Amino acid sequence: LLGDPAQAAEGLKEMLGLQNLTVFANLLKQSVDAIETEFLDSGNQHDQENLRYCLYGKGQDPEWLPSKVKQDIKNGHYHGGPLDEGDYDMDHAGMSLEDFVKHDWSKLGKLGKEHVLALRLYTTSSFYLFNEPLRDRRKPHPLRMTVYYLDEALRKLRAVRATTDARGFAGKTVLWRGMKDTV
Repeated sequence: LLGDPAQAAEGLKEMLGLQNLTVFANLLKQSVDAIETEFLDSGNQHDQENLRYCLYGKGQDPEWLPSKVKQDIKNGHYHGGPLDEGDYDMDHAGMSLEDFVKHDWSKLGKLGKEHVLALRLYTTSSFYLFNEPLRDRRKPHPLRMTVYYLDEALRKLRAVRATTDARGFAGKTVLWRGMKDTV
């Protein structure tokens, strides 16, 4: 993700455009509001619907489901493959952001609302807002605080795995990466 060793040594904050400590401290104080502002400023209508769903909605509630998700369910397909009714946000029916924050893993990992929101947003069709600016090395990243909180959340969840499954955590894991349009 961070490219060559010199870029990696500078760290994620540098890559995101968060090297000014005063600016970074002010954005940290904004927490969830910083994420909301970034999505409202950078996202299209679908991204803003994803934000609304993740921030204010209830899992699988048709009133809150983003229009793109409703269309994907109707078509039986989304960007990752087949999608049947009940698949989107599976096993999370009726859950709010607060419910996810109160989840045992969130508590064990000491995840805040901002961490859980960043994780939830990344799992929507808005993932490209995170990835494309990182690949393009755009500074500042338009979702710089959202990506910062996502990175923190993933690190905290690694600690949860190490605590709940130390043997599995230390074991060998084979990862596969999807490659579009390759043979």
